Amino acid sequence: MLLASGGFAGERRGKDGALHKYDDVGCLLLALGAAHEETTQAWVEDHAGTGFVPLMEATLVRGSSKPTPMGYGIVAFRNPTEASRFVSENGGQIASLEELLRAGPRVLRSTQVPHAEEDHR
Repeated sequence: MLLASGGFAGERRGKDGALHKYDDVGCLLLALGAAHEETTQAWVEDHAGTGFVPLMEATLVRGSSKPTPMGYGIVAFRNPTEASRFVSENGGQIASLEELLRAGPRVLRSTQVPHAEEDHR
């Protein structure tokens, strides 16, 4: 997959060992829910620019005014302070991974920017 822009990507390693790449954290979360497999091998790109961070260690922000490549409106941060600063400047709220995964597609769709194109290639 060609990543549309930096600061929004995610990756996961499937049971088969293949690395799956996503250009939006929301796409990664949907794929994790659809895969129905337990994995600790998932990473998200730190929106502050410090590279990839394990998904389980990231602070996630949803519903900000900043658009994401696929319109899910979810960004990730390595540093919780950076996430709080981002919320202060762009709106949204800090959300736990568990909350986003449990709510599934319903919540992810509700964070999308209206009229965002969906293309999960």
